[in-house]
Amino acid sequence: MDMANPGGSRVVFMMMMRAYGCLILAIACMLTINGVESNDLSGAHHGLAAETIFDVTKFGAKADGLTDNAHGNLLAVSEPSVYPQNAWISVKRVDNLIITGGGTINARGHSLWKFANATAPLPVSLDFQTVKFVKVFNLNFVDSMGFHIRVTKSKGVALWGLKITAPGNSPNTDGVHLSNSTNVRITNSIIETGNNCVSIGDGNHKVLVAKITCGLGHGISVLGKRPEETSLKGITIIDCLIKDTTSGTTIVKSIVPHLIVDSVVFPPAVKPPGSAKTFFLGGAGVRGLEIEGKFINFTAIGVYLEDGAVSSLAVKWKGKSVEELTDSVDFFKDIVTGPFEKFIRVTMILPLTGQQYSEKVVENCIAYWKAVGTYTDAESEATKKFIEVLKNETFPPGASILFTQSPLGSLTISFSKDSSLPEQGNAVIQNKQLSEAILQSIIGEHGVSPAAKKSLATRLSDLLK
Repeated sequence: MDMANPGGSRVVFMMMMRAYGCLILAIACMLTINGVESNDLSGAHHGLAAETIFDVTKFGAKADGLTDNAHGNLLAVSEPSVYPQNAWISVKRVDNLIITGGGTINARGHSLWKFANATAPLPVSLDFQTVKFVKVFNLNFVDSMGFHIRVTKSKGVALWGLKITAPGNSPNTDGVHLSNSTNVRITNSIIETGNNCVSIGDGNHKVLVAKITCGLGHGISVLGKRPEETSLKGITIIDCLIKDTTSGTTIVKSIVPHLIVDSVVFPPAVKPPGSAKTFFLGGAGVRGLEIEGKFINFTAIGVYLEDGAVSSLAVKWKGKSVEELTDSVDFFKDIVTGPFEKFIRVTMILPLTGQQYSEKVVENCIAYWKAVGTYTDAESEATKKFIEVLKNETFPPGASILFTQSPLGSLTISFSKDSSLPEQGNAVIQNKQLSEAILQSIIGEHGVSPAAKKSLATRLSDLLK
C-alpha cells in the first residue's frame, strides 16, 4: 500500500517510540513522506519521552505469520517544491535516535537530476542537523534527488550496514556528506553513487570511515576549510575498497592555502552561490594589458574546483611536473571541460562596467565559436542573455563577478560588492558552450590570465602527486 502525501504537508513518521529518548524508525511499509523532524521550536535538545505506536496492519502489513513485513519501501514525491527545507526526511535537535529496519528509502530522483544546478541543489533524502547520539543501520538508500545522507553540526553519529546506490551519471548524489560534526563513524557499508561515496567537509573532528565498498563516483573526499571555520582534525579512513571510480584515487585531499593577488585575497575554499558543496582554490592570477609600455592590472581572477576535479584529472595528469602542466593545452582543456563543477571569481582592481565586461567576453566567445564552427542560434541567444544580465551593473574596485559552472551546462551568474559571497545567484543561463567559454577565455590556449594558468599548474601538480 502506498500512502502518498502529494500536498506537501509534513508527516512525522514514528513506527515505535520508546521512553527515555530513544526513537526506532522501522521501515516496514510503503510511504511517501515529506519529512521527519522533532517538534521542538525552542532550539533546545529534547529526548522523545512519549510513546506512540502505529498499527502497521492499516498500511499493508499482514499479521498472518507468513508475510515478511520488515522490508518495505519509503517512496518520495518527485517534485522539489514539496520540500521547503530542501530535505525529504529531516531530523533536527533530537538526541538518542535509532533508525533501522531493513527496508529501502527510495527518493526516485532520476526524473529530477537533469535540473541539478548550483543555484538550486536538489533535496537530501535523510538530513540530520544538530543531533546527538544517532545510529542508522541496516537500511537501503536508492536514487536520492541530492545527497543521500547529510550530517551537519552533530555529535556521536554512527552509520553502518547501509547500501546506498545511484547511477554513475547522477549529479551531486553523495552517499554521505559531513560538515561541522564530531565523533562520526561510517563503517561496513556499500556506497555506489554518481558523486562522492563519502565527502568530509568543513569543521569535522574525529571521523572514522572504515570498511566501505565505494564505487562509480569520485571516491572518498576530504575537503578544505573556509577561513572562518575550525580545522579538520582526526580524520581516519582505513580498509576501504575503491572500485570503478573516475580515477581509482581513494581520497581527494584539497586542503590548500589561500592566495593574495594584487591585494585581493582568495580564501583556500569557498561555498559558491547556491551550491551545497565547498570548492577548493585551484589557482589565481591577474588579468591585465600593456598600455604605453606599462603593464596595467585590471582584474584578479580565482579559479575554484570541486574536490572531484583532482580524481578526474589524475587519470591523465597524475605525476606530471609543473612545467609539463603549464605547457600543455590539453591539461587546461581538461579543466574547462571536465565532469566536475567550477567556480570563478573575477574581482575588480580597476573599475569596470558590466556592459564593458560582457561585450568583451561575448566578442571573444563568438570569434572562437565561429573559428571552430560551433556557433549556433542557441549560443546567440545565450550571449544575448549574458549581456542582458550584466549590462546595468557597475563594479568598483573590490567588487566581483561570480560564475558557478555545472558540468551539465548551466552557468550561474552572481555579483558581490565585497569579499563575501551571496547564497544564491542572480541568473542562470543553460548553455554548455557559453559556460565553458568563460573559463576557456581565462586559462585556454589564448587565455587572458597566464598567471592564473601558472598558479593552477603549480597547485594541481602538488595535488596530483
